[in-house]
Amino acid sequence: MVNGAISDTKYFLIRPKINSITPDSSLVNTAITVNGSSFGTSQGTSKFYINGISVGTAQSWNNTTITCTVPWNATSGPCTVVVNGTVSDTYWYKVKVTIDSTTPKVAWGGDSVYFRGRGFGDTYGYGDTMHAAYFYF
Repeated sequence: MVNGAISDTKYFLIRPKINSITPDSSLVNTAITVNGSSFGTSQGTSKFYINGISVGTAQSWNNTTITCTVPWNATSGPCTVVVNGTVSDTYWYKVKVTIDSTTPKVAWGGDSVYFRGRGFGDTYGYGDTMHAAYFYF
């Protein structure tokens, strides 16, 4: 109010910001902590994504910290927080691949080798199996 006149009301958004993720890389099904600002006091309808994959319900969520588990189908890539439809800046995160087994155990150059494990994502198979990976020696 200036000289008895009411001014216009202006609204602005404060975007969520990711400052760091600890540890700086991890396996799937591992707890991570996202540090930053403007995440909101509770998760509500807000979401945290690792390379486009939602982590679902976080174990803990407050205005500056999110604690969650890396989903089984997550792969390395940009992470974002979405609060009330407002998308944060991106933060790159590395999801480590776990190889549990290979088939066959012995192969010749040019043979197909199948890897079974976690962290491949759907691009290379079905999230837990990498199909038709070729190696030439």
